Amino acid sequence: MTTERIKRVVHLISVMNLMSGALAVLLAQAAQAGTVLPAPNVGVSPSYANSPTSGNNGSSGDNVPGSCLDSATPGGSGGTGPTVTQTITAPANGGGYDSVANVISNGGNGGKGGSNTTGACLNNAASGGSGGAGGSITFTVNAGTGTQTYSATGLYVSSQGGAGGNGGSNNVTGKDAGNGGSGGAGGTVIVTNANPINSTAANSYGIWAQSLGGGGGLGGNSTNPFWGNGGSGQLGGIGGAVTINNTAAITSSTAIALFAQSIGGVGGSGGGGG
Repeated sequence: MTTERIKRVVHLISVMNLMSGALAVLLAQAAQAGTVLPAPNVGVSPSYANSPTSGNNGSSGDNVPGSCLDSATPGGSGGTGPTVTQTITAPANGGGYDSVANVISNGGNGGKGGSNTTGACLNNAASGGSGGAGGSITFTVNAGTGTQTYSATGLYVSSQGGAGGNGGSNNVTGKDAGNGGSGGAGGTVIVTNANPINSTAANSYGIWAQSLGGGGGLGGNSTNPFWGNGGSGQLGGIGGAVTINNTAAITSSTAIALFAQSIGGVGGSGGGGG
């Protein structure tokens, strides 16, 4: 994560907690120093959401050699991540798991656009499909019995948009390669916690909440030696709003107790021309 991105995180997140001031100071210090925070240690826990299937790839346009009637097919759009609205009570002594819960809602990736090869004379190569949006998450944890000690990040909550599919390539004179698909947006994330958490292992945060936009698809390349334009890369998806409401003691011996971030996806590069 770059210094500028960390600054955007500090600007975008809303963390409502007695510890929020300390968290903002830590993030601001990290931004000034250019520190890259380690990825969270995500252990085995009850799962409360599954990712949808990615979009299908587009077919190629070279079905009948020598024909000028065949068309490349656009990539399919990725599915939208599931909406999660749930309230749980933390199990006594961690319930035999490494953490309270891993709550994930990811959008599916867009499929690749079909390519123009021999025979696809009338049309350009096809565009990649759009990434699906990450689902919105509202997750509440009521207090269990006493402070729960975990060997991974206590509560991991993530909504992420799917990546846009890459544009199809072109090898036909006078035709263009396909554009990339746009990245999906990250969903809104709201975490409410009343469960005391103590995380002990390396890179184990107390609560990690995030909303990430998916990356934009790459533009396809035009490889015909005479003439043909490369496809355009597309924008990444925006990150959604992230809120942590915490009323319990959160401690971590190796990482930040509370961490929240909202980051947009990286845009895709344009393809090369013939």
